[in-house]
Amino acid sequence: MPFKDLSPLLEPQSIAVVGASSNPLKVGGRPLVALRDAGFKGAIVPVNAYREEVQGLPAVPSLSAYEGQIDLAIIAAPAADVVGIVQNGVSAGVKAFVIFTSGFAEMNADGAALQAELTAIAEDSGAIIVGPNCLGVVNTPNGMTATFTSALERSEWGEGAQWEGPFGIVSQSGALASWWLALAVNEGIGISSWITTGNEAGIDVAEGIAAQAQDYQTKVIGVYTEDIRDKDKFAAAARLAQENGKTLIAIKAGQMAAGAGAAKAHTGADSFMDEGEINRWFAELGIIRAESMSAALSMAKIALAYPDLQAFKRLGIITTSGGAGVLVADQATRAGFDLSRFSEGVQPALIDLLPAFVGPRNPLDVTAGVVGNPATFASLCDLLGDRDEHDFYLVATGLLYSVSGAMIDGIKKGLQARGKPAAVIWVGASSALAKSLEDEGIPVFADLPEAIEALAGWAIKD
Repeated sequence: MPFKDLSPLLEPQSIAVVGASSNPLKVGGRPLVALRDAGFKGAIVPVNAYREEVQGLPAVPSLSAYEGQIDLAIIAAPAADVVGIVQNGVSAGVKAFVIFTSGFAEMNADGAALQAELTAIAEDSGAIIVGPNCLGVVNTPNGMTATFTSALERSEWGEGAQWEGPFGIVSQSGALASWWLALAVNEGIGISSWITTGNEAGIDVAEGIAAQAQDYQTKVIGVYTEDIRDKDKFAAAARLAQENGKTLIAIKAGQMAAGAGAAKAHTGADSFMDEGEINRWFAELGIIRAESMSAALSMAKIALAYPDLQAFKRLGIITTSGGAGVLVADQATRAGFDLSRFSEGVQPALIDLLPAFVGPRNPLDVTAGVVGNPATFASLCDLLGDRDEHDFYLVATGLLYSVSGAMIDGIKKGLQARGKPAAVIWVGASSALAKSLEDEGIPVFADLPEAIEALAGWAIKD
Protein backbone atom coordinates (compact mmCIF):
# COMPACT_ATOMS: atom_id res chain seq x y z
CA MET A 1 0.00 0.00 0.00
CA PRO A 2 1.53 3.36 -1.01
CA PHE A 3 1.99 5.90 1.76
CA LYS A 4 2.46 9.64 1.44
CA ASP A 5 5.92 11.15 1.35
CA LEU A 6 5.93 13.24 4.53
CA SER A 7 9.23 15.00 3.87
CA PRO A 8 7.53 18.41 3.28
CA LEU A 9 6.08 17.99 6.78
CA LEU A 10 9.10 16.55 8.58
CA GLU A 11 11.89 18.23 6.62
CA PRO A 12 10.57 21.61 5.45
CA GLN A 13 12.89 24.39 4.38
CA SER A 14 10.37 27.07 5.31
CA ILE A 15 7.56 27.22 7.87
CA ALA A 16 4.74 29.75 8.16
CA VAL A 17 2.63 30.28 11.30
CA VAL A 18 -0.86 31.50 10.45
CA GLY A 19 -2.38 33.33 13.39
CA ALA A 20 1.10 34.13 14.69
CA SER A 21 1.03 35.91 18.04
CA SER A 22 3.49 38.27 19.65
CA ASN A 23 2.59 36.62 22.98
CA PRO A 24 4.95 33.63 23.32
CA LEU A 25 2.50 31.86 25.64
CA LYS A 26 -0.41 31.83 23.18
CA VAL A 27 -1.09 28.97 20.77
CA GLY A 28 -0.04 31.12 17.82
CA GLY A 29 3.08 32.36 19.61
CA ARG A 30 4.53 29.13 21.00
CA PRO A 31 5.68 27.63 17.66
CA LEU A 32 7.79 30.70 16.89
CA VAL A 33 9.60 30.29 20.20
CA ALA A 34 9.92 26.52 19.87
CA LEU A 35 11.33 26.64 16.34
CA ARG A 36 14.09 29.06 17.32
CA ASP A 37 14.86 27.27 20.60
CA ALA A 38 15.21 23.98 18.71
CA GLY A 39 17.59 25.51 16.18
CA PHE A 40 15.43 25.26 13.06
CA LYS A 41 17.61 26.63 10.21
CA GLY A 42 14.93 27.34 7.60
CA ALA A 43 12.78 30.41 7.06
CA ILE A 44 10.17 31.18 9.73
CA VAL A 45 7.29 33.30 8.45
CA PRO A 46 4.65 34.75 10.80
CA VAL A 47 1.29 35.30 9.08
CA ASN A 48 -0.78 38.05 10.70
CA ALA A 49 -3.02 40.44 8.79
CA TYR A 50 -2.75 43.11 11.49
CA ARG A 51 1.00 43.23 12.19
CA GLU A 52 4.09 43.85 10.10
CA GLU A 53 6.33 42.14 12.65
CA VAL A 54 5.76 39.33 15.18
CA GLN A 55 8.33 38.35 17.82
CA GLY A 56 11.02 40.20 15.88
CA LEU A 57 10.24 38.46 12.57
CA PRO A 58 8.76 40.18 9.46
CA ALA A 59 5.11 39.18 9.04
CA VAL A 60 2.91 38.81 5.96
CA PRO A 61 -0.91 39.15 5.81
CA SER A 62 -1.56 35.77 4.13
CA LEU A 63 0.21 32.67 2.85
CA SER A 64 -0.14 33.85 -0.76
CA ALA A 65 1.43 37.22 0.13
CA TYR A 66 4.81 35.64 0.89
CA GLU A 67 7.18 36.00 -2.04
CA GLY A 68 9.16 32.81 -1.43
CA GLN A 69 8.22 29.14 -1.15
CA ILE A 70 6.47 27.94 2.00
CA ASP A 71 6.71 24.17 2.55
CA LEU A 72 4.73 23.89 5.78
CA ALA A 73 2.00 26.09 7.24
CA ILE A 74 1.00 25.88 10.90
CA ILE A 75 -2.57 27.08 11.41
CA ALA A 76 -3.73 28.60 14.70
CA ALA A 77 -6.92 30.34 13.55
CA PRO A 78 -10.68 30.07 14.19
CA ALA A 79 -12.36 26.97 12.76
CA ALA A 80 -14.52 29.01 10.40
CA ASP A 81 -11.39 30.44 8.73
CA VAL A 82 -9.36 27.25 8.38
CA VAL A 83 -10.74 25.92 5.08
CA GLY A 84 -10.14 29.26 3.37
CA ILE A 85 -6.62 29.47 4.76
CA VAL A 86 -5.80 25.98 3.49
CA GLN A 87 -7.26 26.75 0.06
CA ASN A 88 -5.19 29.94 -0.09
CA GLY A 89 -2.10 27.97 0.92
CA VAL A 90 -2.63 25.24 -1.66
CA SER A 91 -3.00 27.91 -4.37
CA ALA A 92 0.28 29.43 -3.16
CA GLY A 93 2.10 26.11 -3.39
CA VAL A 94 2.18 25.17 0.30
CA LYS A 95 2.76 21.40 0.53
CA ALA A 96 1.85 20.60 4.14
CA PHE A 97 -0.43 21.97 6.87
CA VAL A 98 -0.56 21.37 10.62
CA ILE A 99 -3.92 22.51 11.98
CA PHE A 100 -4.12 23.16 15.72
CA THR A 101 -7.71 24.44 15.63
CA SER A 102 -10.52 22.51 17.34
CA GLY A 103 -14.23 22.66 16.59
CA PHE A 104 -14.51 20.08 13.82
CA ALA A 105 -15.84 16.49 13.79
CA GLU A 106 -15.27 16.13 17.52
CA MET A 107 -17.75 18.97 18.10
CA ASN A 108 -20.91 18.67 15.99
CA ALA A 109 -22.35 18.13 12.51
CA ASP A 110 -21.28 21.58 11.31
CA GLY A 111 -17.74 20.88 12.44
CA ALA A 112 -17.83 17.51 10.70
CA ALA A 113 -18.85 19.23 7.46
CA LEU A 114 -15.89 21.62 7.72
CA GLN A 115 -13.59 18.68 8.36
CA ALA A 116 -14.96 16.89 5.29
CA GLU A 117 -13.97 19.94 3.22
CA LEU A 118 -10.40 19.64 4.52
CA THR A 119 -10.33 15.96 3.60
CA ALA A 120 -11.55 16.79 0.10
CA ILE A 121 -8.82 19.41 -0.31
CA ALA A 122 -6.18 16.91 0.79
CA GLU A 123 -7.45 14.28 -1.63
CA ASP A 124 -7.82 16.65 -4.57
CA SER A 125 -4.56 18.56 -4.15
CA GLY A 126 -2.28 15.94 -2.61
CA ALA A 127 -1.49 18.35 0.22
CA ILE A 128 -0.44 16.87 3.55
CA ILE A 129 -2.92 17.86 6.26
CA VAL A 130 -2.28 17.00 9.91
CA GLY A 131 -5.23 17.56 12.23
CA PRO A 132 -7.41 19.47 12.81
CA ASN A 133 -7.62 19.41 16.60
CA CYS A 134 -4.01 18.28 16.93
CA LEU A 135 -1.00 19.43 18.96
CA GLY A 136 1.38 19.28 16.05
CA VAL A 137 4.51 17.58 14.77
CA VAL A 138 8.16 17.53 15.83
CA ASN A 139 11.28 16.20 14.08
CA THR A 140 14.24 16.56 16.43
CA PRO A 141 17.21 16.11 14.02
CA ASN A 142 16.41 19.34 12.14
CA GLY A 143 14.65 21.29 14.91
CA MET A 144 11.25 21.17 13.17
CA THR A 145 8.81 21.95 15.99
CA ALA A 146 5.35 22.63 14.55
CA THR A 147 3.61 22.45 17.90
CA PHE A 148 2.38 24.46 20.86
CA THR A 149 3.07 21.81 23.50
CA SER A 150 4.59 23.06 26.75
CA ALA A 151 6.71 19.89 26.87
CA LEU A 152 9.21 21.70 24.64
CA GLU A 153 9.83 24.58 27.05
CA ARG A 154 13.54 23.86 27.12
CA SER A 155 14.32 26.32 29.88
CA GLU A 156 12.42 24.02 32.25
CA TRP A 157 14.55 20.99 31.39
CA GLY A 158 18.09 22.33 31.65
CA GLU A 159 21.12 21.82 29.48
CA GLY A 160 21.43 18.04 29.86
CA ALA A 161 17.98 17.06 28.56
CA GLN A 162 18.04 14.23 26.03
CA TRP A 163 15.78 15.53 23.26
CA GLU A 164 17.02 13.60 20.26
CA GLY A 165 16.82 9.82 20.34
CA PRO A 166 15.52 6.60 18.75
CA PHE A 167 11.91 6.63 20.03
CA GLY A 168 9.23 7.79 17.58
CA ILE A 169 5.76 8.75 18.78
CA VAL A 170 2.54 8.72 16.73
CA SER A 171 -0.58 9.67 18.65
CA GLN A 172 -4.17 10.71 18.08
CA SER A 173 -4.03 12.51 21.43
CA GLY A 174 -1.87 15.58 21.66
CA ALA A 175 -1.81 15.86 25.44
CA LEU A 176 -0.89 12.20 25.95
CA ALA A 177 1.78 12.54 23.28
CA SER A 178 3.21 15.52 25.19
CA TRP A 179 3.32 13.54 28.42
CA TRP A 180 4.94 10.67 26.54
CA LEU A 181 7.53 13.02 25.06
CA ALA A 182 8.33 14.35 28.52
CA LEU A 183 8.70 10.82 29.89
CA ALA A 184 11.03 9.84 27.05
CA VAL A 185 13.21 12.89 27.64
CA ASN A 186 13.19 12.33 31.39
CA GLU A 187 14.18 8.66 30.91
CA GLY A 188 17.13 9.73 28.78
CA ILE A 189 15.77 7.96 25.70
CA GLY A 190 14.82 10.99 23.60
CA ILE A 191 12.65 11.07 20.50
CA SER A 192 13.19 11.03 16.75
CA SER A 193 9.90 12.39 15.45
CA TRP A 194 6.60 13.09 17.19
CA ILE A 195 3.36 13.16 15.21
CA THR A 196 -0.05 13.96 16.69
CA THR A 197 -2.86 13.29 14.22
CA GLY A 198 -5.93 14.63 16.06
CA ASN A 199 -9.11 14.24 13.98
CA GLU A 200 -7.20 12.85 10.97
CA ALA A 201 -8.79 14.85 8.17
CA GLY A 202 -5.70 13.95 6.16
CA ILE A 203 -2.78 12.14 7.74
CA ASP A 204 -3.78 9.27 10.03
CA VAL A 205 -1.83 7.16 12.50
CA ALA A 206 -0.94 4.64 9.79
CA GLU A 207 0.77 7.35 7.71
CA GLY A 208 2.75 8.41 10.77
CA ILE A 209 3.85 4.84 11.46
CA ALA A 210 4.90 4.38 7.84
CA ALA A 211 6.98 7.58 7.91
CA GLN A 212 8.79 6.51 11.08
CA ALA A 213 9.21 2.97 9.72
CA GLN A 214 11.32 4.51 6.94
CA ASP A 215 13.32 6.82 9.21
CA TYR A 216 16.89 5.71 9.96
CA GLN A 217 16.97 7.29 13.42
CA THR A 218 13.74 5.71 14.66
CA LYS A 219 14.28 2.28 16.22
CA VAL A 220 11.10 1.92 18.27
CA ILE A 221 7.69 3.39 17.39
CA GLY A 222 5.21 4.17 20.16
CA VAL A 223 1.59 4.53 19.05
CA TYR A 224 -1.49 5.82 20.87
CA THR A 225 -4.72 5.28 18.98
CA GLU A 226 -8.40 5.48 19.81
CA ASP A 227 -9.81 4.78 16.38
CA ILE A 228 -8.39 2.63 13.57
CA ARG A 229 -10.59 3.70 10.68
CA ASP A 230 -8.72 1.80 7.95
CA LYS A 231 -7.54 -1.56 9.28
CA ASP A 232 -5.85 -2.60 6.02
CA LYS A 233 -3.80 0.59 5.91
CA PHE A 234 -2.83 0.29 9.57
CA ALA A 235 -1.81 -3.33 9.03
CA ALA A 236 0.30 -2.38 6.00
CA ALA A 237 2.09 0.28 8.06
CA ALA A 238 2.74 -2.21 10.87
CA ARG A 239 4.18 -4.72 8.41
CA LEU A 240 6.41 -2.02 6.90
CA ALA A 241 7.74 -1.25 10.37
CA GLN A 242 8.41 -4.93 10.99
CA GLU A 243 10.14 -5.37 7.61
CA ASN A 244 12.40 -2.42 8.39
CA GLY A 245 13.39 -3.80 11.79
CA LYS A 246 11.40 -1.34 13.92
CA THR A 247 9.68 -2.45 17.10
CA LEU A 248 6.07 -1.24 17.21
CA ILE A 249 4.52 -0.72 20.67
CA ALA A 250 0.90 0.39 20.72
CA ILE A 251 -1.60 1.66 23.27
CA LYS A 252 -5.12 1.03 21.97
CA ALA A 253 -7.71 2.95 23.99
CA GLY A 254 -11.48 2.98 23.88
CA GLN A 255 -12.00 -0.76 24.39
CA MET A 256 -14.67 -0.42 27.03
CA ALA A 257 -18.02 1.33 26.61
CA ALA A 258 -17.08 4.35 28.73
CA GLY A 259 -13.72 4.70 26.99
CA ALA A 260 -15.30 4.42 23.55
CA GLY A 261 -17.70 7.23 24.40
CA ALA A 262 -14.86 9.41 25.66
CA ALA A 263 -12.86 8.71 22.49
CA LYS A 264 -15.75 9.88 20.29
CA ALA A 265 -15.93 13.15 22.19
CA HIS A 266 -12.15 13.53 22.09
CA THR A 267 -11.25 13.00 18.42
CA GLY A 268 -14.51 11.93 16.81
CA ALA A 269 -13.42 8.29 17.00
CA ASP A 270 -16.31 6.07 16.00
CA SER A 271 -15.01 2.53 15.45
CA PHE A 272 -14.88 -0.17 18.08
CA MET A 273 -12.86 -3.38 18.44
CA ASP A 274 -13.27 -5.51 21.53
CA GLU A 275 -10.37 -6.50 23.76
CA GLY A 276 -9.94 -10.01 22.38
CA GLU A 277 -10.11 -8.85 18.78
CA ILE A 278 -7.45 -6.17 19.19
CA ASN A 279 -5.12 -8.52 21.07
CA ARG A 280 -5.34 -11.19 18.36
CA TRP A 281 -4.91 -8.68 15.58
CA PHE A 282 -1.90 -6.98 17.17
CA ALA A 283 -0.27 -10.37 17.78
CA GLU A 284 -0.69 -11.27 14.10
CA LEU A 285 0.97 -8.00 13.09
CA GLY A 286 3.86 -8.34 15.54
CA ILE A 287 2.67 -5.31 17.52
CA ILE A 288 3.49 -5.27 21.23
CA ARG A 289 0.57 -3.93 23.22
CA ALA A 290 1.13 -1.64 26.20
CA GLU A 291 -1.39 -0.38 28.73
CA SER A 292 0.36 2.89 29.58
CA MET A 293 3.00 5.31 28.35
CA SER A 294 5.46 4.34 31.08
CA ALA A 295 4.98 0.65 30.25
CA ALA A 296 5.64 1.38 26.59
CA LEU A 297 8.89 3.18 27.46
CA SER A 298 9.95 0.26 29.66
CA MET A 299 9.30 -2.03 26.70
CA ALA A 300 11.27 0.36 24.50
CA LYS A 301 14.30 -0.10 26.77
CA ILE A 302 14.20 -3.84 26.10
CA ALA A 303 13.67 -3.35 22.36
CA LEU A 304 16.54 -0.86 22.08
CA ALA A 305 18.92 -3.15 23.94
CA TYR A 306 17.83 -6.30 22.08
CA PRO A 307 16.33 -5.34 18.70
CA ASP A 308 16.31 -8.97 17.52
CA LEU A 309 14.61 -10.35 20.62
CA GLN A 310 11.92 -12.90 19.79
CA ALA A 311 8.96 -13.94 21.92
CA PHE A 312 10.13 -16.34 24.62
CA LYS A 313 8.87 -18.44 27.49
CA ARG A 314 11.74 -19.41 29.82
CA LEU A 315 12.78 -16.69 32.27
CA GLY A 316 15.70 -17.11 34.65
CA ILE A 317 15.82 -14.95 37.77
CA ILE A 318 18.94 -14.16 39.82
CA THR A 319 18.36 -12.15 42.98
CA THR A 320 20.10 -10.97 46.12
CA SER A 321 16.87 -11.17 48.10
CA GLY A 322 14.69 -14.19 48.73
CA GLY A 323 11.66 -11.93 49.16
CA ALA A 324 12.33 -10.21 45.86
CA GLY A 325 12.60 -13.61 44.23
CA VAL A 326 9.15 -14.55 45.49
CA LEU A 327 7.60 -11.32 44.23
CA VAL A 328 9.29 -11.52 40.82
CA ALA A 329 8.27 -15.17 40.46
CA ASP A 330 4.62 -14.37 41.16
CA GLN A 331 4.52 -11.45 38.74
CA ALA A 332 6.47 -13.24 36.02
CA THR A 333 4.17 -16.25 36.19
CA ARG A 334 1.10 -14.02 35.88
CA ALA A 335 2.69 -12.40 32.82
CA GLY A 336 2.95 -15.81 31.15
CA PHE A 337 6.59 -16.75 31.70
CA ASP A 338 7.81 -20.22 32.57
CA LEU A 339 10.16 -20.14 35.56
CA SER A 340 11.49 -23.60 34.81
CA ARG A 341 13.95 -25.18 37.21
CA PHE A 342 17.60 -25.43 36.36
CA SER A 343 18.18 -28.74 34.63
CA GLU A 344 19.70 -31.72 36.40
CA GLY A 345 22.72 -31.27 34.15
CA VAL A 346 23.55 -27.81 35.48
CA GLN A 347 22.47 -28.20 39.12
CA PRO A 348 25.72 -29.91 40.28
CA ALA A 349 27.78 -27.09 38.72
CA LEU A 350 25.68 -24.51 40.54
CA ILE A 351 26.09 -26.39 43.83
CA ASP A 352 29.87 -26.47 43.36
CA LEU A 353 30.04 -22.78 42.47
CA LEU A 354 27.71 -21.24 45.04
CA PRO A 355 27.79 -21.20 48.86
CA ALA A 356 26.21 -24.20 50.59
CA PHE A 357 23.22 -22.13 51.74
CA VAL A 358 22.24 -21.32 48.12
CA GLY A 359 19.94 -23.90 46.52
CA PRO A 360 20.07 -24.40 42.70
CA ARG A 361 16.51 -23.29 42.06
CA ASN A 362 14.82 -20.60 39.97
CA PRO A 363 14.61 -17.86 41.24
CA LEU A 364 18.24 -18.23 42.23
CA ASP A 365 18.80 -16.30 45.47
CA VAL A 366 22.59 -15.85 45.44
CA THR A 367 22.54 -13.31 48.32
CA ALA A 368 24.53 -10.09 48.44
CA GLY A 369 27.72 -12.02 49.17
CA VAL A 370 27.87 -13.64 45.73
CA VAL A 371 27.06 -10.48 43.77
CA GLY A 372 29.73 -8.68 45.80
CA ASN A 373 32.31 -11.31 44.84
CA PRO A 374 33.38 -10.45 41.28
CA ALA A 375 34.97 -13.82 40.57
CA THR A 376 31.99 -15.87 41.76
CA PHE A 377 29.41 -13.70 40.00
CA ALA A 378 31.44 -13.79 36.78
CA SER A 379 31.68 -17.58 36.98
CA LEU A 380 27.93 -17.82 37.55
CA CYS A 381 27.23 -15.70 34.45
CA ASP A 382 29.73 -17.74 32.42
CA LEU A 383 28.06 -20.97 33.51
CA LEU A 384 24.54 -19.82 32.64
CA GLY A 385 25.71 -18.19 29.43
CA ASP A 386 27.15 -21.50 28.21
CA ARG A 387 24.01 -23.54 28.93
CA ASP A 388 20.61 -23.55 27.28
CA GLU A 389 18.69 -23.13 30.52
CA HIS A 390 16.64 -19.96 29.97
CA ASP A 391 15.88 -17.48 27.19
CA PHE A 392 16.27 -14.28 29.23
CA TYR A 393 17.82 -13.48 32.61
CA LEU A 394 16.52 -10.92 35.08
CA VAL A 395 18.90 -9.87 37.87
CA ALA A 396 17.19 -8.25 40.87
CA THR A 397 19.14 -6.38 43.50
CA GLY A 398 19.21 -3.19 45.56
CA LEU A 399 21.50 -0.89 47.48
CA LEU A 400 24.79 -2.65 46.65
CA TYR A 401 26.20 0.33 44.74
CA SER A 402 29.83 -0.76 45.06
CA VAL A 403 29.24 -3.98 43.09
CA SER A 404 27.94 -2.35 39.90
CA GLY A 405 31.24 -2.83 38.11
CA ALA A 406 31.29 -6.56 38.81
CA MET A 407 27.65 -6.90 37.81
CA ILE A 408 28.16 -5.06 34.51
CA ASP A 409 31.25 -7.11 33.72
CA GLY A 410 29.57 -10.42 34.54
CA ILE A 411 26.40 -9.70 32.57
CA LYS A 412 28.20 -8.33 29.52
CA LYS A 413 30.89 -11.01 29.26
CA GLY A 414 29.07 -13.96 30.73
CA LEU A 415 25.51 -13.56 29.43
CA GLN A 416 25.20 -10.98 26.66
CA ALA A 417 28.40 -12.02 24.85
CA ARG A 418 27.03 -15.56 24.70
CA GLY A 419 23.67 -14.50 23.25
CA LYS A 420 21.76 -14.47 26.54
CA PRO A 421 19.81 -11.21 26.92
CA ALA A 422 19.55 -9.83 30.44
CA ALA A 423 18.09 -6.91 32.34
CA VAL A 424 18.54 -5.61 35.87
CA ILE A 425 16.06 -4.54 38.51
CA TRP A 426 18.02 -2.24 40.81
CA VAL A 427 15.78 -0.88 43.54
CA GLY A 428 17.02 2.44 44.86
CA ALA A 429 19.61 2.96 42.13
CA SER A 430 20.71 6.53 41.59
CA SER A 431 20.27 7.99 38.11
CA ALA A 432 24.06 7.89 37.69
CA LEU A 433 24.19 4.22 38.62
CA ALA A 434 21.33 3.31 36.28
CA LYS A 435 23.00 5.27 33.48
CA SER A 436 26.28 3.41 34.00
CA LEU A 437 24.51 0.12 33.27
CA GLU A 438 22.39 1.44 30.41
CA ASP A 439 25.45 3.00 28.78
CA GLU A 440 26.77 -0.57 28.61
CA GLY A 441 23.59 -1.79 26.91
CA ILE A 442 22.00 -3.33 30.02
CA PRO A 443 18.37 -2.24 30.59
CA VAL A 444 17.74 -1.13 34.18
CA PHE A 445 14.41 -0.88 36.00
CA ALA A 446 13.67 0.82 39.30
CA ASP A 447 11.22 -1.77 40.58
CA LEU A 448 9.92 -5.27 40.02
CA PRO A 449 6.54 -4.56 38.35
CA GLU A 450 8.15 -2.16 35.87
CA ALA A 451 10.58 -4.84 34.70
CA ILE A 452 7.96 -7.58 34.37
CA GLU A 453 5.64 -5.19 32.53
CA ALA A 454 8.47 -4.41 30.11
CA LEU A 455 9.21 -8.07 29.42
CA ALA A 456 5.54 -9.06 29.19
CA GLY A 457 5.40 -7.83 25.61
CA TRP A 458 7.67 -10.72 24.61
CA ALA A 459 5.97 -13.44 26.68
CA ILE A 460 4.59 -16.38 24.71
CA LYS A 461 1.00 -16.75 25.82
CA ASP A 462 -0.45 -20.25 26.09
